[in-house]
Amino acid sequence: MAEKAARGPGVSVRRVSDEAGIARCLAIRELVFIEEQAVPAELEVDGLDPRCRHYLATLGAEPVGAARVLPQDGRAKIQRVAVVPAARGQGVGLAIMQRILDDLAHEPGMAEAWLESQIHAVAFYEALGFVAEGEEFLDAGIPHLTMRKKLSAG
Repeated sequence: MAEKAARGPGVSVRRVSDEAGIARCLAIRELVFIEEQAVPAELEVDGLDPRCRHYLATLGAEPVGAARVLPQDGRAKIQRVAVVPAARGQGVGLAIMQRILDDLAHEPGMAEAWLESQIHAVAFYEALGFVAEGEEFLDAGIPHLTMRKKLSAG
């Protein structure tokens, strides 16, 4: 799969499937979710990674962001979107989401993307076309909302 340049100076996002790439993604998730947000390791490392697609963002040569996508019968659940603290505000999260949404929009039969957003990030996802639904809920003690976006699968 070809690497695509993403928005932001020096930011690139690629889908990774090799052991080293996935390890970089997991290290970013550990830093952001387990260390920074105090999510219990057993909730963060949930056993679903082998079934997911993994995305790694770099700023220059430095790994700075990650996400995973779990395909589910014409829908894709976007999960574990994480940007290391030093790289926030530089377009990394936006670049990750744009790459994922572009990939999904070009996948035949993929009708919808959905995610469970931390409350502080709802406006970020709304700007990408996601719509919040349902009631606020706690996941790992952090308030979240479910959000959905219809896709134009190619």
